[in-house]
Amino acid sequence: MFRRGRHAALGAALVAAALAVPTAPAAAEEPAVPPGLDFEDCPALPEGADPELWFCNTAVVGGGRLKLGRIDQEINAPLKITYATGYDAETGEELPFLMAPMRGQVRIDGGLAGIPGTDRLKLLQVHAQPELTEPLKVTPPVASRTWFLIKMRIKLVNPILGKECHIGSAANPVTLEMGIAPTSPPAPNEPISGSAPVTLPGDPPVWKIGLVDNAFAVPGAVDCGYKGFLDKGVNWRAGIPAAAGKNTAVFDLYLVSKPYSELPA
Repeated sequence: MFRRGRHAALGAALVAAALAVPTAPAAAEEPAVPPGLDFEDCPALPEGADPELWFCNTAVVGGGRLKLGRIDQEINAPLKITYATGYDAETGEELPFLMAPMRGQVRIDGGLAGIPGTDRLKLLQVHAQPELTEPLKVTPPVASRTWFLIKMRIKLVNPILGKECHIGSAANPVTLEMGIAPTSPPAPNEPISGSAPVTLPGDPPVWKIGLVDNAFAVPGAVDCGYKGFLDKGVNWRAGIPAAAGKNTAVFDLYLVSKPYSELPA
């Protein structure tokens, strides 16, 4: 059972969804994979866990686009999620994910003022740093259009905005239902589709998947500036809160997976 489980676990979580549809070898002109596809952030396993039954998975969003309200931003820096999936030694059932903190920031064009060129001044630069508000969830593609359920808030990194300025919160996150099948958004958005996984050369192999969602809402800003004094300013700059149909996420996702038994001690 566990030989079968190990093979399934190599396809667990993000990989599982990738392998649930036919894959194809990457085209010859496929660009190089983004940095960060390593196993440096693998979460520590629970005491007594069998490393043969646990797998470290690293996913990097290496390109794409994120439109939140009026902000329409190319993903210009890699965003990394590392997490562990494991199986119960007696039942073979999948155990809850172990998550490492999400890494990476995307610099927002136009910065704090939203005026091209003004973000050359460091004081006006804004970086968006996604933070998961709960563990990643994976749904088998046969059961739903949603492959990956991502709940997150977005930290806005800028000295004027303070250290706790976020779009969304743990109680009211940005919720992305990412998949490859056509979306069904409310107007004015129109249906879009992702792209099926391809296998890129590597050791271990790398899977690349095009994931999309444009039917989600975006909450407003919280805790920006002293006691939230700048929340309204951030909301005006970003055009948030933004109802479903006005936002889009397109992710070029790259993924690798290894059993803990093959990782350095």
